[in-house]
Amino acid sequence: MMRRAISLVHAIGAAATIALAGCARDLPAAGPPAAATARTATAGAASGALLVTPAKLNFTTKAALVLTIREGRYHGAFTVAVKSAKVVGIPTRPLHGPGPVALRVLAKSAGTTIVIVRDALRHAVKVPVTVTTGVVVVQ
Repeated sequence: MMRRAISLVHAIGAAATIALAGCARDLPAAGPPAAATARTATAGAASGALLVTPAKLNFTTKAALVLTIREGRYHGAFTVAVKSAKVVGIPTRPLHGPGPVALRVLAKSAGTTIVIVRDALRHAVKVPVTVTTGVVVVQ
């Protein structure tokens, strides 16, 4: 009976932690102003979340930008897809956690698309991408 009570306490504590992690997005962040920090896109539970930085890519002067992918305690493969391969290109090499893993994204033509990063645990992060006409694209 004592083991069941302890297991129940752990289960309730884990559920509360996950619920609080979900609510924390709506609270103002402590520390430096948002403009001074890189934004991160997140998926999954707070303790082993799939993190992708920055949360969006804007190609205005550079033809290549880097996404950083990490997921604590995860040692599996990351898969990366792009909605429109006409707008940006991504390498096809295998990527593995926990990271950080640098992914170079190349601008191809003006437009908007989404880069999607996934792990084998069904966590996914969508990163919006904008390429403006001012970017010089070298092919």
